[in-house]
Amino acid sequence: MRLKENLVNAAIGTVPIKEAQMEFKVNVRKGEDGWYVVNCPALKGCWSQGKTVEEALESIKDAIEGYLEVQNEVTTTTVKNAESKEYKVAVNV
Repeated sequence: MRLKENLVNAAIGTVPIKEAQMEFKVNVRKGEDGWYVVNCPALKGCWSQGKTVEEALESIKDAIEGYLEVQNEVTTTTVKNAESKEYKVAVNV
């Protein structure tokens, strides 16, 4: 019974939900100015840079988190402001 109660409370926002961790492939290259430029191909326009590879990787993590946060806000706002009907579609892969 406690599990069901926690799931209901999580759904209405009264129980903190653990953050999920996602992995993204990123490309790093050394720029003409000596800085390392990094992008995340899965997220169009998500780029960053750093003086070292390590710094560039930390920087792209921040950029990815910001990108996803903005996407979530845009999606949430769009859904709240539009009437919609949910459908399921099947695709061949």
